[in-house]
Amino acid sequence: MAYVQRVKAFSYGACLALLVGCGSDEGSRADTPEAEQDLGATPSDEADDSDVEGDAPSSDFVVTLDDGRRFESGQARLTVREGAEFATLELIAGNEEGDSLYVTLGYPTASPVYGTHSSELTLPNGGRNVAHFLYGGSPPYHYSRAGNVELTIAADSQDIEGRFELELSEATDIGDGVFEPVGDVMPVTGTFRGHVEVFCYSLLVGHSYTLLPTGEGLYCAGLEL
Repeated sequence: MAYVQRVKAFSYGACLALLVGCGSDEGSRADTPEAEQDLGATPSDEADDSDVEGDAPSSDFVVTLDDGRRFESGQARLTVREGAEFATLELIAGNEEGDSLYVTLGYPTASPVYGTHSSELTLPNGGRNVAHFLYGGSPPYHYSRAGNVELTIAADSQDIEGRFELELSEATDIGDGVFEPVGDVMPVTGTFRGHVEVFCYSLLVGHSYTLLPTGEGLYCAGLEL
């Protein structure tokens, strides 16, 4: 395991204001589509539209669907919380047509996050591995009924690349956060690559404000993933 090279440390309150679902031990829930729609459709300040071929810039996160559509407005971010059982990896991407893809994956903080992983996706019924897709910026949302995401995160550069195969459909919330699939299955497959931004903070009382001279929390400064 390697030390995180670029960790952004936040207090608990600041993280709740800035990150989707980062205040929950269960990772980002996929039942707040309004927030993900905005994030998925917001261009990165560092995006380079001329980079149509070849590798994505290290500050970008780019998704390319197998049907040829390319999502260049996106972000991959890993949220790690001291005191939480799971770290949350969010893959967010959108395009100028208003299409957006949001995937959230959970990894035990006691296990290495860097390296290669394969995750099975489900409906947003309390699971940690969920995806949804939005066409044209308007509902209905299509949720993962099933699917798989395979990815690799490099420990030295925090670059990420991988592939996803999703089975999506509309879904109805039948109560208590339980979703029931509706309609036909829509397959969405593609690849992604870019750079992971790491956000770290503490859930433990007092630890958010225990800072090193560098301004990073003690837990985050010594974080091993």
